[in-house]
This record gives sequence, structure tokens and C-alpha cells, in this order.
Amino acid sequence: MTTSPGASPPEVTKPSARSRRGLITVLLVGLGYALAALAFTWPLAAHFTTHVPSDGGDAPYFVWNLWWVRHALVDLRQSPLVTDSILYPQQVSLAFHTLTLWHGLVALPLLAVTSPVVASNLLVLASFVLSGLGVYSLARYEGRSQAAAVVAGFIFAFCPYVFAQVQGHYNLSATWPLPWYALLLLGTLDGRGLRWAAGAGVLLGLLALNDYQYHAFALLLTVVALGYRRWTEGTGWLTWTLAQRLAVMVAVNAALAAPLLVPAVQALRAGLDPTDSLDKAAYFSADLTAWLTPSAFRWGGRPAGFRYEEPAFAGVGTADTTVFLGYTALGLALLGSATALRRGATARERRRAGLWMVCALAFVLLALGPLLHLAGQTTFTLGAWSFRAPLPYLLLSQVPYLGSTRVPARLSIMAVLGVALLASWGFDALRALALRRLARQRGRSFAGVALLAAVPALITSEVALVPMRLESLEVPPFYATLAADGEDYALLELPFGQAVGPHTRAGQTEAILQYYQVVHRKRLLNGFVARERAEKALFFTTLPGLRWLLHPEAGPPDAPDRNREAVRRAVQALDIRYALVHPRLFQDVAAKSRVQDYLEQVLDAGEVYRDEHVVAYRIGAGVRRPPSNAQVRLVSPEDGSAVERLTPTLRWAFDDPMHQIAEVQVSADRDFGSTSFLYWETKDAVRNDPPHSYRIPEAFPLRPGVRYYWRVRPVVDGRPHAWSAVHSFMTPAA
Repeated sequence: MTTSPGASPPEVTKPSARSRRGLITVLLVGLGYALAALAFTWPLAAHFTTHVPSDGGDAPYFVWNLWWVRHALVDLRQSPLVTDSILYPQQVSLAFHTLTLWHGLVALPLLAVTSPVVASNLLVLASFVLSGLGVYSLARYEGRSQAAAVVAGFIFAFCPYVFAQVQGHYNLSATWPLPWYALLLLGTLDGRGLRWAAGAGVLLGLLALNDYQYHAFALLLTVVALGYRRWTEGTGWLTWTLAQRLAVMVAVNAALAAPLLVPAVQALRAGLDPTDSLDKAAYFSADLTAWLTPSAFRWGGRPAGFRYEEPAFAGVGTADTTVFLGYTALGLALLGSATALRRGATARERRRAGLWMVCALAFVLLALGPLLHLAGQTTFTLGAWSFRAPLPYLLLSQVPYLGSTRVPARLSIMAVLGVALLASWGFDALRALALRRLARQRGRSFAGVALLAAVPALITSEVALVPMRLESLEVPPFYATLAADGEDYALLELPFGQAVGPHTRAGQTEAILQYYQVVHRKRLLNGFVARERAEKALFFTTLPGLRWLLHPEAGPPDAPDRNREAVRRAVQALDIRYALVHPRLFQDVAAKSRVQDYLEQVLDAGEVYRDEHVVAYRIGAGVRRPPSNAQVRLVSPEDGSAVERLTPTLRWAFDDPMHQIAEVQVSADRDFGSTSFLYWETKDAVRNDPPHSYRIPEAFPLRPGVRYYWRVRPVVDGRPHAWSAVHSFMTPAA
């Protein structure tokens, strides 16, 4: 190529400069979403290596998932879709389990250099960022301004639904593939080429590997988009070229999801039914009032008295029925809809906004479930006539796979996607209105920045979950000792339980006990699988001894479960070498004592380790009892004395220095009954400063001018001994 003298050289650097500017913009937007994620998940950043977002439910299972995928592929050289490492000695299928296989594969390099807890937290934060960037890119594709796209991404990434699910359902808080799939799907329908179709297939495949429900939601979005295209473009909408691109998308999706297909078919042939009844679908449906009622999962978490199992409506809210859209987001979406449908709007704007209106309305309707729920009611009265209102989900539930979600309310995330996109139209309209009213350029620039700051601030005030609830996943040191022996045997964690879904379980399952396997790596009789045949949870109900350990709260063991020879044969056949008792996890204190007595008397188990979380017994090692001199002496405050503050420190001493754990009670009732508030704590001298003491919490001070009574009793082998003498003291006057 040549140029004439004096002519300016061609501006060959412009495209690359534009690309660099675009990349820098995306990086800055992503950084903004990352900072927002750190703020909204606080105090996670301060406990990044030891804690995870959790409401005390399923979170440890998802961290276990990451470890298991790597352990199966790298250490055991087997498929991660089957295992006998949990629910031992049975082999269970994980094909329909919430394994989050894609997360496990992404975490492979992370787990080579860090812990499962850190890897899990990185994935949680990354999901917020990628979700925001996905909707940002989708809004830009739809022709929205950068500021409007930022707001749309903020609405989707930090919506109440995600805050509810990130408290333990990491498969569902990972919403980021949905907007990216929507972007690539629209590009495919717009004729952008085979790369877009293949990319859409990749995203579909990733959704299938992570959670089949979101895969089904993406397919429903595809049906909505294709139906809308047919409606707006008439009979010529499906061209041969488009059909080829859709075929590429389906083929790529099938190739990526293929590893799940064989074990899934095997599980189905073995009798597994992954579907749920319509009654359960109705139970987990969105209430019509919940769309406009602020979520309970905001500004400090769930309300007092909250129960995870109760259905949500009005202001109650649960993780699985939180569908609040946010008033700011909904207002912007309504403004955007009106703007796109106005007389001066272009045909493309109307068509594009119309798609997201249809998307939002369709998924709102489906999320309502099989029957209309209104303020918690499903049966309505009109005069002498009582009736129920059936909804389109009844039809969807009859469609194979697409109707397989057991929680219709989860479809609301697709409605949030539609609302977020419509809100980008609304933000641009609001911004244009503000700029038209300001003549000077400086004022116009300030108004744009102020609006971009104000809208996310309003959204934050409506939806933010700060501080986020966290759960510690620190592992008691004894598990590292077990891992160091390098041997292959089974552990029995107590309380003992197995579950193969939310409704089929035996005993008491605790997610944290399955998580401890990431350290000890022994086979575990306990365990949870999200979908398996019911009989997998009933295996131990026929084995002597172990069947009683499933339900020690029912009372002392019967004669067959006290047959030492039969019970020991069962334990030896399973190669159970250690039983680990977790006193704080027992829901019944009497059951905990029965279990420890049973281990010693029937299994001849001897205590080999103890800390504040776990008491470890070696099966068949013989009972080794600590000294029986468990006398306690109250030191201060002295009996009948007065204290100087409403949060005094109480001290005691043991006659035998080997005793470390004690229970202390403080009450204004001398009989420590129900007539007055009772302080009742278990304290470990090793972890107290000073040792053998208890300080009344600052958050719950004593009442002024009141005489209080207190007493202490030792706890030996997890069993409380006799109470000490009762002492009293007087609090200072107000």
C-alpha cells in the first residue's frame, strides 16, 4: 500500500485502540463488581481461609464437592459420578446429585495450591463478577449505554435471589452462565455466525454439568426466544442457516454433557426417580405478594424464629422462595418498557424490549407454580364457592426434563434477568430526561455520574445482605492425625445419619461431618446425596447396633442391639476403627450420653482424643476412664457478696486439675427454673481467659439491683456430674 506525498497515513491503529479501550472498560466494570461482591459478602474477606457463606445448612456439602471431584480424578483415577466414600459400604450414583461438576473441574488447579475453602470462596466471588459482566455485555449488545449496562449487571448479580442462595446453595448462586448464554443465543438468532452458536452450546453444556435446573431454564429461555421470533417475524423466521446454527449449538451441548448421560441412564434404570410430586412443587412456589415484599435475606440475614422449611410469602422468605425484584429495579423496568413501546421508538428497540418483557412475564408466571399463592393462601372463597386457581406450571410439569424442577420459585432468576435488561432501557430514559433539563455541559456530566451512583445505592438499600452469615469450616486436629496413618478404613461420625434427598433420610445428617472427609480421607458411613434411591438411606436400619445409633433419642437400645457379639461382627465387617462423637451437634443431650455409654459398654471403645468439638473413640481399644474425682469449688464472687458491674466474671476451681470442661448456670431464680432468664453455658478451661471462668456477655447484661444465684458442674467424658453448692451475689443498683 502506498500514499501520496503529504497525505496522512492510514489510521490502522484505530480498531486496536478501540479494542483496548473496550477491554479497559470491561476490566474496570469487573473491578467495580468485584469490590461490590467483597462489600456485600463482608465479613467473608476477613475469614477467607476458614469460613464460607452459610446459613448452617448445605454449604459444607458444596465445598466437599470440590474436593471429591479432584480426589476422584487425581487420587483414585475414577469417575467422580460414583462413590463409596460416603454412605459406605454402598456405591451411590452422583449423576443427579448437586455435584457442581463444572466448579469441581475449574477448582482442579486451585486445589493444587490452596484449600477447598479458599477455592470455594473464590468461585463464589467470581460468580458475582461474571454474572454482572454477563448482563453488562448483554445490555451493551442490546444497544444500551455503558452506565445503563452497569446498572443492569448490578441488578442481576446482586439480586435478593442470589443473596438467599449463596447462603448454602452454591449451585444456584452461580447464575453467571445464564446471561452469557442469553447473549450468545441472541447472537446466534441474529446471524452472528457459527462461533456464537458453538459458544451458546458451550454455555449450555456448562449449565448441564453444574446444575440441571439451570440447564432446563436456559432451554426454556430458548423456547421463549424462538417463539417470540416466530411471533414477530412470521412463517419465514426459521431459515436453513439458522437451523444449522441451532444444530451446532445442540451438538456442542450434547458433547459437553455426555459424561453425565451414561451414569444418569444407569441410575434411572436402577430405579431412581429424580422428580418430585406437584404437592412439593406447590409448596416451593412463589407467592404473588413475595414479588413486592423485601426479602428476609438482607441487612443481617434471617429474622428470629426463621425456619428453613417453612414456605415463604409476604415478609417471611426462605432461600427457595425469595423472589423479591426490588422496587428500584422494578420501577426502572416499567419505565424502560414504556420507553421502548413509545411512539418514537425504533422497530428494533420495540422488538428487543418486547422479548425481555415476554421473558420476564413468562418466568414470573411459571415461578408461581402449579397453583396461585396469594398471601399464603391457595384456596379462595367467592360467596359460597371455594376454588383454586391453576397456573401454566401444571402444563410445564408434564413436559419431560423441562418440567423437572422441583422448586418452581427458582424460575424467578430468569424473570430477574428480564427485569435487569428492561431496567437498562429505563435507566437510559431517566438519564436522558435528567440531561435534557440541564443546559450546561458540566451540570450534565455531574448529573450522569450522580445518577449512576444513586441507582445502585438505592438497590443496595433494598437488597443487601450485610453482614453475611458465615460458617467456620476449621477441622479438629485429630482428623489430620487419622489422615497421617495412610490406612484405608471406615469412620463412624456421631450423630449418625444418611440422606438421599431432602425427604428420605435415616438418623441425623450434618453437612460439616461429611466435609471433614477432605482432611481424613477415610470411608464414611455418614453422608448425603441429593438424588438416589430411597433404600440407600435405609441400609443400616437392619444392622444390629448401627440401626440403634441412627436414632438414640428414641431410648435405650433393645436386646438385639445390646448383643455385643452381633454388633461387633457388623462393625468389624465394615472395618470401622474409630467412632467420633460431636457433643455440640446432638439435638438431644440424653441421646449423646446414651451413645457414649453404648460405645464403651457394647463396642468396648476407648477414648483416644478430646477437644471442644469432638471426642474420638478407638473401637475395641477398651475403656480408659479419667479420674473420677470431679469436685468443683466456687471461687468468686464470694457467696452473698456484691459485684461492681452488670457483666461480672465468675470463677471456679476443680480439685482434680485434669478436669477442664464445666457447665455454669446463672439465674435470678434460686431454683434455676423458668421464672427468670437462665444463663447456661459450657466452658472449656483450655480456651478460657482466665481458665475456669465465665463472663456474663456484654450483649446480655444482668439486671441492676437484683440478687443472682450461680452454680457449676464438671463435665467428664461428655457427661455432666453433680452441681456444686449454690452461691449468690447482688448486682449494683441502676
